[in-house]
Amino acid sequence: MKKIYVPLLTLVLFISVASAQVVTSFTVDPLYPTTTDTITVYVQCDFTNAPCEGFAQVDNISGTQINATAFHCVGSLSTLCTDFDTLVIAPLAAGQYTLSVLLLQGDMMAGCIVGATPPGFGAVLIDVTQATSIAEITHNNELAISPNPSDGNFSIKRKSIGESTIKIFSTDGRLMQSLLLSGTETNVACSLKPGVYIVAEESAGETIFGRLMIAR
Repeated sequence: MKKIYVPLLTLVLFISVASAQVVTSFTVDPLYPTTTDTITVYVQCDFTNAPCEGFAQVDNISGTQINATAFHCVGSLSTLCTDFDTLVIAPLAAGQYTLSVLLLQGDMMAGCIVGATPPGFGAVLIDVTQATSIAEITHNNELAISPNPSDGNFSIKRKSIGESTIKIFSTDGRLMQSLLLSGTETNVACSLKPGVYIVAEESAGETIFGRLMIAR
């Protein structure tokens, strides 16, 4: 019987505002967090000016609401700038949580003080399940990709040594790249744009998924 492991689909909610910055996407690691996992969330932020370095922090957790703030000091070069912030969340009780991120920017030429630019905003739902043997099996069947985030050069570690097909999809389901693998570890080079992608390995009637972040 063909076994298919379906990746956790994380619902991302966005509110559009007239601002120069926006939260573009979230990547939650692990894909299937349990009550024993420390959760790392990578937040992609896009700006209309460069450079755009910054940081993010978790402000508070109230019930199932997680509030965080990201602050970036933005330069005057008129070009699209992408940066990734990292949020680390201690193990949570089982349940569905909403992580809300308020994105603020300051002008590098004005001492990086938050000015009149309206803030950006993004939110993502995180489902945390009770740690069980079933959840552990799910973790064990995730595709191992490293480094992740990657600049486009990464390796895939596999349990089998036979041939398998690797397919890389965009989050809207478009096939971006396909290649044939053999051996237990293969190095991959791709020229994908920065963002989040789904990687699927098809081998011996089984499909295993992983999530890849490209950051350049």
